[in-house]
Amino acid sequence: MMKSVQFYTQIKTKNGFRGAQVKTRDYFDFINAHPNYKASICFHPNSLWSQDVLWSKENVGKLGKMLENPDIYLLKGGNDWLVFDKLNKRNKVIPVISPIVNYRILDSTHKSNALLKNRAIRVCPNPDLANRVKNNINTKGPVYCIPHGVNVSNVKLIDYQLRNIDLTIIAIKNPLLGMQVYHYFNKYFEIKIKLIDKYTSHDEFLKNLSNSKIALHLPKNKETYYLPGLESMGLGAITIMPNCLGNIYYSINKVNAFICKYQIRDVFKTVIDVLALDLYSMKKISKLGIEQSKSFSLEEEMKLWHKLLDNMEYFKDFCA
Repeated sequence: MMKSVQFYTQIKTKNGFRGAQVKTRDYFDFINAHPNYKASICFHPNSLWSQDVLWSKENVGKLGKMLENPDIYLLKGGNDWLVFDKLNKRNKVIPVISPIVNYRILDSTHKSNALLKNRAIRVCPNPDLANRVKNNINTKGPVYCIPHGVNVSNVKLIDYQLRNIDLTIIAIKNPLLGMQVYHYFNKYFEIKIKLIDKYTSHDEFLKNLSNSKIALHLPKNKETYYLPGLESMGLGAITIMPNCLGNIYYSINKVNAFICKYQIRDVFKTVIDVLALDLYSMKKISKLGIEQSKSFSLEEEMKLWHKLLDNMEYFKDFCA
């Protein structure tokens, strides 16, 4: 018998995309790809829609009808679960799968911290976060680690030496530093630079990465899993990132990417060092980045989600 999974989310970005939205869509697709499960989704009434949101409002329904008694709820362990409980009466006998998308849930002063006391199967994207959640005194229910995967196979790979952008700076989460880097290298280096400091469509973002020789990412200081870095590796851009915890699990410094301290001096030095590499070294690192990203594909992530779903009969006794 087909089992139902009820999603609930709030889209907060009016223009552009966010990694959390990308993963919510991935989870939805993973579950619908399982032969024994069917996913449904409802959106918070204040969700903000745009052409870049990875959902079709016409097909999914902005105000879709909530299932009365689904077999499972899927509620991200942050704002989605908080707003769901405010607006809906949840049957607490029904198991909850709760992906954890931010370290904030471990902060006792943050509003999402109280969610740890709710029984759920929690899915974390990196082992550090999984261990911290598992060992938290308030956590009720099992904790499962599933690394995030990406799919960039629909984006055309451009031969490395034919790429038109020497350096792309992804500074959406740190626009001030991004502007400093841009002005410095634009002034002192004769290279073509692109600065991305505002949200754009996901397709346009990936297209820029595929045409870049080097991609400098400036994430938040701490991320659960930094997807854009993995995407740029998959598209063959030599990827430079300050250590934000959520990027050290898929990258090997100076082998398939460059990881530096999150300090201005270290960021500048790393970019200068990479620009000084010869073409052979650049192409080698680019190739290794592409190969590494294949180990973190959506297919591999989906296999682990299906394994979790296959064992729900065991897990549900611990989370309902």
